[in-house]
Amino acid sequence: TARTDLAALVLVLSAGGLVNALLMTEPAVDFVRACAPAWPAAMAAAVSTVAGMVLLAMPVVIAAAATAWATGARVGESFARLSLDLWPIGVATWLVHFGFHLVTGWRSMLPPLQRAAGSLGVDLGAPQWSANCCAVTPAWLVPALLCVLAAAFALSLQLLWLRAAAVGWRRLLAFMPGALVAAAWWLVAAWIVLQPMQMRGLLS
Repeated sequence: TARTDLAALVLVLSAGGLVNALLMTEPAVDFVRACAPAWPAAMAAAVSTVAGMVLLAMPVVIAAAATAWATGARVGESFARLSLDLWPIGVATWLVHFGFHLVTGWRSMLPPLQRAAGSLGVDLGAPQWSANCCAVTPAWLVPALLCVLAAAFALSLQLLWLRAAAVGWRRLLAFMPGALVAAAWWLVAAWIVLQPMQMRGLLS
């Protein structure tokens, strides 16, 4: 029996990785502000998050229905399999997002550690709050992040192709709907990596 509840949870976590990163890019922030200039920040963030999740999840549902038609399987079963096949892209997006912040903002953890150490009687020097400013992106970082996303995309395609093997001559029909969604997710994730990131929590 297909665990559609588990598949839905995996889909939320995977799509959440893309939406979380997307809403921290400068174009997305500007778009949300333009659409709802008078809304409180919390409400705008909540509505845009839900809208983004729906926009990413709807193609998965449509692809699951198309795959079910092509293979004769139940829609719930196709949905569960497709959600699990897309998880590498979701996980890679989480890793890429946090990896970006870690590489560019690791110096921002030093001032709080200095202050905490001082509170415990350990002298690590005066906190240099200027360390929270002006993060630098190394030249190798963006290519490395894109490679991670490409590897995740390839893994998702491999999972989709292996699952489609069970339907014989309809293999391509069973493979294509999920592959198109995987490609769309990968393009969104790659676009996010190439956008200016709103470095919240850093001094400007």
